[in-house]
Amino acid sequence: MDSNKKNYNCILSLSETLTEDEILSIVNDYTKFFKKLGLKSISVAKLDLNWNPYTPVPIFLEFRFKSPAKAISLIYQKLRLDESVIRFYIEVNLNF
Repeated sequence: MDSNKKNYNCILSLSETLTEDEILSIVNDYTKFFKKLGLKSISVAKLDLNWNPYTPVPIFLEFRFKSPAKAISLIYQKLRLDESVIRFYIEVNLNF
């Protein structure tokens, strides 16, 4: 059944004003949601992209997972409705 699943990267941009507890809550919520959809090999990382220490930048989270294509539309819907997500990007990862 895994033959129809592809590897994906999902990058979330969150507000820089979030606390560590709020970020952890978001990570836990999405991890539970992904597992409920049947996604496999879920990993998450907080990306440090602060290139200017004097200017606040958004918080970036990267999720990697294995998913059937039909689950991606459900992920898009949830991300669009989430007010804590400023922007997001999902791509097929050929090197996962």
